[in-house]
Amino acid sequence: MFNKIKNLALNYNGEARETILDLLKDEKCFYKMDIDTTYNILKTIGVSESEINKVVIELLKEKI
Repeated sequence: MFNKIKNLALNYNGEARETILDLLKDEKCFYKMDIDTTYNILKTIGVSESEINKVVIELLKEKI
């Protein structure tokens, strides 16, 4: 899942690209991010709402 998200971020060309790539440098950091930050990153790089929901569910499972 992380690699798929990172690849989407690499293809994103918006003004927040460098910030997003910095946040995605480390997979462990990605999994420790709060849900709101993760949601905003995914939304910014163009991930669909249904895919975001899947990611959020997986992240919540990891935190339990």
